[in-house]
Amino acid sequence: MNKLSLKLKITLWYTSILIVLSFFILYAMTGISQSILIRDIKDNMIKSVNDFAIDITDLRYQKDGITQIPEHSFYSMGVQMAVYNSFGEIVYGRPPFGITEVLEFKDNTLKLHRYNNSEYYIYDRILNVDTDEELCVRGIICLSNETKAIETAVQYNLLSIFIFILL
Repeated sequence: MNKLSLKLKITLWYTSILIVLSFFILYAMTGISQSILIRDIKDNMIKSVNDFAIDITDLRYQKDGITQIPEHSFYSMGVQMAVYNSFGEIVYGRPPFGITEVLEFKDNTLKLHRYNNSEYYIYDRILNVDTDEELCVRGIICLSNETKAIETAVQYNLLSIFIFILL
């Protein structure tokens, strides 16, 4: 190292500081983006399920039973929903994301669940629509689908950092 010129030593030192700083900034930006995305996913999920639960309740009070719910109503802002009875059987809709496991229903509770190597947020809203009947609206959103954009952006950023280093 003693044989290197002072100009080269300063250049290498400066370059190494910039590389470390770039990785630190990328790490911080990724962490902040991830937490903002997760917060927005949770908020959208809760809003979608609550709105759908209100619609189900309104239909229930208007008619003597739910005759038909439009198919597109079971999907909103990336959230797939289904309506279950008190026995855990699907009454309306399809199993969200093909998840067929019967999980315990907890009113107004957001849970993280792993299924087939993917992570899902699950939010339940229990409705007492009749004196003897209880329905549960369950919303599920896949985190793998939602966080893929951030993972791709991080990969492109890392690639661009290495390209700039080589230049």
